[in-house]
Amino acid sequence: MRSDPPTLPRAAGLSGLVKHDFGGLGRRVLAWTVDAGIETAVTYPLGAGIGVLFASLGTWDVWAAALIVGGVFDWAYFATFESSVLRGSPGKRLLGMTVVDLAGERLTFAHASGRYLAKSASAGLLLAGVLMIASSPRRQGLHDRMAGTLVLRHRRPRVTPLAPEPPATA
Repeated sequence: MRSDPPTLPRAAGLSGLVKHDFGGLGRRVLAWTVDAGIETAVTYPLGAGIGVLFASLGTWDVWAAALIVGGVFDWAYFATFESSVLRGSPGKRLLGMTVVDLAGERLTFAHASGRYLAKSASAGLLLAGVLMIASSPRRQGLHDRMAGTLVLRHRRPRVTPLAPEPPATA
């Protein structure tokens, strides 16, 4: 017996969504890979520069500074992009996804920050919270459920080509 996937409340403006309207695990991993590349290009030089500065002062080692700078940048990157008008990181946008709350609205910076912190719990459970995305009807990981968010996939509308006009007769 087959049941329809759960939908959101009609008041949310997202009723009628089905499984393929949500960002799945594979697409989200690809988006994360794009974002990791962008972040690496920025944080390595920045973190190393700050680390060298602190190391020259004899206060910190380079790796500790790089980890702190990387962690702060990672949080700021995701929280800022997910709460912006883009509603998602560059990787998510490139792969046609946005992050919204359960009402389909843009996240606030605080909400996006909470989602980021919840990702730590998802990853900290040997990625079990992330792997939940594959089996959840709404493709939500533990962090999405904790934060009350959805990752929606945008579909290009199908365009039906117009039939050529019949030749004009004289």
